[in-house]
Amino acid sequence: LALLALFTSDYSKRALVAPLSYLQRRGPVRALLVDKSQGGPPFVPRFYLGRPAPVVLIEPDTTAAQLDAALAAGPRPDWAIVEGDDDLPAREARLHALFPRAELAAAFDPSLVDRLLRRMNPRFNVNLVARVYRLE
Repeated sequence: LALLALFTSDYSKRALVAPLSYLQRRGPVRALLVDKSQGGPPFVPRFYLGRPAPVVLIEPDTTAAQLDAALAAGPRPDWAIVEGDDDLPAREARLHALFPRAELAAAFDPSLVDRLLRRMNPRFNVNLVARVYRLE
């Protein structure tokens, strides 16, 4: 019964869900830049935004030319999500080069369930963190 209370009051994969829920509460999103260059699932669960918004996805093999073309093809993103801590200074530098006024708006750490699952099976359960940046 105690475990039921624990697992029903928290959810896993917080770094994938919480930033989008945060943006939904902040109001309409014109477009979203998501940096998944350190790996992770190559999708963004957009339904947590509450309404459709274009997403520019930076994957591990995305080149600078591909990123520039994707940014030029649609509306300019007003928010960015950076997933993971690996090589964070270089990734933040790239973000600030593209969007000089980018500022950190929120950070999300792994949930209690994520931390427990990681402790039980560290080989297959990776804890992600996510940072949300306001670009304008």
